[in-house]
Amino acid sequence: MKIKAKTILSFSAALLFIMSCTACQTVDTGANIADVSESSASDIQINENALREEAAIKSETLNVTKDQLYYRCMNSIQFLSHVSGDISVQFAPTNPTVFKGNINHDFVNGKYFTYLESIDANNSDNCIQTLTTYNDSNTCHALNNNRVDGFKHHDVSSGDMCPKLNASEFTKANILNPDDKASIGETEAKGETVITSIEQLSEMQINATYGKDPTGDHVLGAFYIPQEMSMGYLKNFDMWDITDYKDFQGRSCAVVQGKAEPEYGSRFGVETFEILIDQATGVWMQFEGFDADGNVMQYIYSENVRFDDDAAPVPLYKEDLAKGYEKLDMNAVQQANIDETIKKINAESETE
Repeated sequence: MKIKAKTILSFSAALLFIMSCTACQTVDTGANIADVSESSASDIQINENALREEAAIKSETLNVTKDQLYYRCMNSIQFLSHVSGDISVQFAPTNPTVFKGNINHDFVNGKYFTYLESIDANNSDNCIQTLTTYNDSNTCHALNNNRVDGFKHHDVSSGDMCPKLNASEFTKANILNPDDKASIGETEAKGETVITSIEQLSEMQINATYGKDPTGDHVLGAFYIPQEMSMGYLKNFDMWDITDYKDFQGRSCAVVQGKAEPEYGSRFGVETFEILIDQATGVWMQFEGFDADGNVMQYIYSENVRFDDDAAPVPLYKEDLAKGYEKLDMNAVQQANIDETIKKINAESETE
């Protein structure tokens, strides 16, 4: 079911000034404004209403279609610049761990921060592990505190082992709303192909950024890069609908409700679901997957989410943060593993 976009009116002081001047011109020269006849006042009101209606038509917001929304969910990296917030995720009741934390990712400048707690789902006071990651796309510092065995280590990686994002690798598909006649006309005037359906794109275009997570965080990423869950719950358009549009944490979100594909949903005990998806970016602001009795089996909850200029500054790594942690050079560890593998291969070939 599609819900008609709410009309948004916005008049600047200049527009109001022009309107008032136009009204003044209907008054005879030398006449006092207070002496305006009822008919003149009526004409002024009619003109004002006409201007308001015209402005309303021009400023009407076109909400996203299924095609646009799915593409943005699959390629949110292309629509994100900076996002921060507090996230809580549980993937399945069979997984005894709830993940909670804070993310602050500046995709434009390549600075990423994640604080992640792994918590016993059966005892919210039992934090099993904490992982704090500082990543500036050149060097990645991960402070891993395993509270079960008491082992604390500081992993340092750089170069190819440090996740990066090269925006030039991706070409964003501009899917238009079929009702957006103005944008369609502008696209045609430029001689460009008008794309209004995801069926006009190849699988490669739809999955352009799949698996690309420069933050190095693949747990809370279900919130800001919901690719895997989008493929599972939203790929079949017949199984879900956009039932409403609402404001959530200051963002214009599409309300998505649907039934899970049995093959996918059964993995998590989910039969139906509801998602609040940020229209502009495809970020899953909230997700709840329900079983047949309406119990929440899988979820993504967010709080204090801020985008772009409203996002908090990204915390930067400082040496004193790693006090008490054993330092591991992950590049050296990787090279040692490679050398060991080569030795085994050579040893096996010699025995043959």
